[in-house]
Amino acid sequence: MLELVKAGGWPMIPLLLLGVLALAIVVERFWSLRRRQILPPGLGEEVRTWAVKGQLEPAHIESLRRNSPLGEVLASALDVRNKPRDQIRERIEDTGRHVVHRMEKFLNALGSIASAGPLLGLLGTVVGMIQMFLGIQDSGVGDVNALAGGIGKALVCAAAGMIVAIPALLFHRYFRGRVTGYVMEMEKEATALVDALEARTTRPVARPSGVVAPAPVGACGRPVPIRGDPAQAEPAINLGPLIDVILVLIIFFLITTTFDSRSMLQLQLPSATGEAVAAQTKALSVLVNADGRYFVDGHEGRG
Repeated sequence: MLELVKAGGWPMIPLLLLGVLALAIVVERFWSLRRRQILPPGLGEEVRTWAVKGQLEPAHIESLRRNSPLGEVLASALDVRNKPRDQIRERIEDTGRHVVHRMEKFLNALGSIASAGPLLGLLGTVVGMIQMFLGIQDSGVGDVNALAGGIGKALVCAAAGMIVAIPALLFHRYFRGRVTGYVMEMEKEATALVDALEARTTRPVARPSGVVAPAPVGACGRPVPIRGDPAQAEPAINLGPLIDVILVLIIFFLITTTFDSRSMLQLQLPSATGEAVAAQTKALSVLVNADGRYFVDGHEGRG
């Protein structure tokens, strides 16, 4: 791993810093967005019981506000419990926006890391290309080592940018989905509390038989929306420029390596000429007489 970091050069430093920052944000969000901390079990039912029995002392409401994000939303409804339903809804919406903003804390930074990672990888790729062309200027096209060094730095930085950006993007969308799920449950609990408050304050009026009472404005069951900032854009990984640069590098490498005319292995084998062979030849004399005896170069042979 250390060798890869060294091969990537100085563009690896901001990529490593972004990776450490993204890891810290992921760990912090996992701890802060625990379900028991955001939506304590049984809290909504307990608050509705308070509302029905009229046990709404200021100390209880303030304790509920400090309990959890859900408690803060429900406490805001209890603060204006004697107001019309529409005013209660507005107070819940205002408080809900602040609560959602706190639950989405650091998610914008995580999304920015997901978008900036490929761009830093592209920066490292461009730096590698510059180094490669400078090496060609000094050593010529035939120096494969100079080409390989520049292309290696470019590819290492590109890979590091992807390694940082992809997990950051996945965790960003995961936490946004978790926050959205919490918001939906908060809306459900807030709507149930508003219905309980309205049922407690509404008194039936005796009417003649056959006359149907008109439905009040803001009838029970109408959901109370809790939404965060709708202007936040989802991060995206733009791989177009990075892919283009990598393709240019590959094509350039394939083209330039064909101009390398040096032999990888050179052998010098001994050669023989006709004159040397003629000088080493020697005549051989063989003589056979009538008795069957034979002589080789004057020496009698023994059969």
